[in-house]
Amino acid sequence: MYGFIYLTTNIVNGKKYIGMCKNTHRENYIGSGKLLKQAIKKYGKENFERVVLQECKTFEELSQAEIYWINFYNAVKDPDFYNLTYGGFGGNSDYLKDYWSHLNKEERKICRNWHKRNLCGKNNPMYGKKHTKETKQLIGSKSVNRNWNKPNHFGVNNPKAKKVLVESNLVKKYYGCLKNFYDETKIAPYSTLKNIARDGRFSKKYGIKISYV
Repeated sequence: MYGFIYLTTNIVNGKKYIGMCKNTHRENYIGSGKLLKQAIKKYGKENFERVVLQECKTFEELSQAEIYWINFYNAVKDPDFYNLTYGGFGGNSDYLKDYWSHLNKEERKICRNWHKRNLCGKNNPMYGKKHTKETKQLIGSKSVNRNWNKPNHFGVNNPKAKKVLVESNLVKKYYGCLKNFYDETKIAPYSTLKNIARDGRFSKKYGIKISYV
């Protein structure tokens, strides 16, 4: 085994970091990302735990796997992660310089071009492989705390929604919000209806007047 992809978790606040380790014997290594190092200094190394997501046989496979897992967890954009870059170096220039110094010529060449690689099909680092039981549990736990039944905040569910009175030459009708009127009639683009309501005057083109109640 050349190296592995790991997931480090702050057991105090639940924030995580994804990285790769070339030296498989570094059992106590938990990562050197910029934000991660700040967190370790604040919370103490004893409050972090590391699990292996994937073992890799070559440097190329390790590099591709790192990108795969960072993208899988959307770690750069997710506020629950310490990752700052898709390359997994966390923006830590000192660590990057040290890591680069341990690479041979071929590994450096691969490293420079790994972002350009096609990760589909056989190029995907997980092609032909299966997740371990531990990794499956980690993937599952990603969704555990999500509130899938959380109500949406559109239409009348929007706490800022206002009732409207729609008047035409024939009828007057109240709606819970402007969106309800739009969904029911599709008489005009929603943006147009908003302008009519904002204007407060009778629209000859659409034959209606909309007033907020």
